[in-house]
Amino acid sequence: MSGHHVAQLVSNERAHLDRLLQLVREDPADPEAQFFFAAWLARQGNFEEALEVLNKLTRRHANHPGIWLFKATVLEQMGDTKKAQACRTRAEQFLHPEDAPPPSPAQVIAQLGKAEEEKPPEPVRPVPKGKKRRVAIRAG
Repeated sequence: MSGHHVAQLVSNERAHLDRLLQLVREDPADPEAQFFFAAWLARQGNFEEALEVLNKLTRRHANHPGIWLFKATVLEQMGDTKKAQACRTRAEQFLHPEDAPPPSPAQVIAQLGKAEEEKPPEPVRPVPKGKKRRVAIRAG
């Protein structure tokens, strides 16, 4: 790549950044401008600042899965995998069911086990007078 092309790319990137900063200043509540600003900050390695912007966005737009997923990515870059996973979980809550990944076999088995545990006990039927109650002892 020639020096001219590099200079043109840098110039274009600077123009895009200037426009983005102008949009952020003109309308600080614009979620798209804030999102792209956070992306630019993260790309520059300013993960803490990007996270601050994303925190504000998630407070104002808590049901937007894309923000939560990007926040998870930034947190992973910062080494906080626990918070990143919490953000991914939060994002999954807002995805449409048809977009959600199918449950794993382990999740299905766990749900079945919970359903069995939550099953109410069978009611005890009263024994009519004059009959003896038989008690069956089950192993296990």
